[in-house]
Amino acid sequence: NSSVSGTSRRPHQQPQQSKHLLPQLTIPSYIIIFLLAVIGNALVVMTLANNRNMRTITNIFLLNLSISDMLLAVFCMPFTLIPTLMQDFIFGYVVCKLVRYLQGLVVGVCVFTHVTISLERFWAICQPLKSRKWQTRRHCYKMLVLIWLGAILITIPTGVSHQIVSLRNAKKCVEMWTNKNLEIAYVIILLFLLFILPLVVMFVAYGCIAATLFCGMSPQKFKSYSFISRRTNTDNDLATAAATTTTTAAAKAPTSLTTNTSNSINRSRRKSVLMLFIVVSEFFICWAPLYIMETWTIISPQTISRPSPVVMNLIHLLAFISSCCNPITYCFMSKKFRAGFVGAFGKCCKCLVSRSVD
Repeated sequence: NSSVSGTSRRPHQQPQQSKHLLPQLTIPSYIIIFLLAVIGNALVVMTLANNRNMRTITNIFLLNLSISDMLLAVFCMPFTLIPTLMQDFIFGYVVCKLVRYLQGLVVGVCVFTHVTISLERFWAICQPLKSRKWQTRRHCYKMLVLIWLGAILITIPTGVSHQIVSLRNAKKCVEMWTNKNLEIAYVIILLFLLFILPLVVMFVAYGCIAATLFCGMSPQKFKSYSFISRRTNTDNDLATAAATTTTTAAAKAPTSLTTNTSNSINRSRRKSVLMLFIVVSEFFICWAPLYIMETWTIISPQTISRPSPVVMNLIHLLAFISSCCNPITYCFMSKKFRAGFVGAFGKCCKCLVSRSVD
């Protein structure tokens, strides 16, 4: 739908002043966000592809998130910016339906992957005894299939409903419904599945994780978590926060930790809780304005005035920022990823040097 594809549900004309402001504001912003999203997520993919020891369960989900973020940047940003600047959709009927469907698809994958990561971390940290049997890569791959299948199904109406509409000397790719009630119902369903429910699940899951990290883990849970970390190789910042010491140290001193270890755990706890707060805040801040504005426009258009094109583009840019924030919030706070990025840059530089010499 238009709330995730950057399209206008109804064609409208832009004021003359907005036509002059749009290129100055949007072109540099789109270019910067596009480059950050593509380069940042490409580094994540390269890092995980080149380091076998980093292919953990959590990192597999992060890889899927990076791929979906790259697709979001590639399929959303150019096909939103160019028609907006030209005031004409020049790509044709097939591209209109295909691109809008792919845009909704990748947004659904991004949201579902965020939720899956929060639930995976919740079970791994808060319920290690119950999750030890199914915390496997095979289960991870099944979840990825479900993520993509769910996103494919819920965005089918988006591709079907988009049409090319002629407006004077220009064309628009807009969402057209023959039944207003069906349109409202679909918008409400998308708002619930892609925003409200994920936000609630993430807040609850990360809240439980934060409570567990601050309250500490019992010796039994500590040993169980260490066992799961070895068995599934779920090494990440949250795992480090929940179990910083080794299994041997935990066995020798199950009820009391040394002062240095306690300080290390406290630092890791603060860092992990900060990262969790950033994740949830980023999701809410980036997507809330677009979802609220578009949903309000469809359900009760008489009570809201359509924002100017400049404001609309700023709202869309805010949503697109989420695709370049994820590598920072999820990966740049991890020492292993930072080392992997350095290695990836080193390989790229060596390739460029060798090619220039040849």
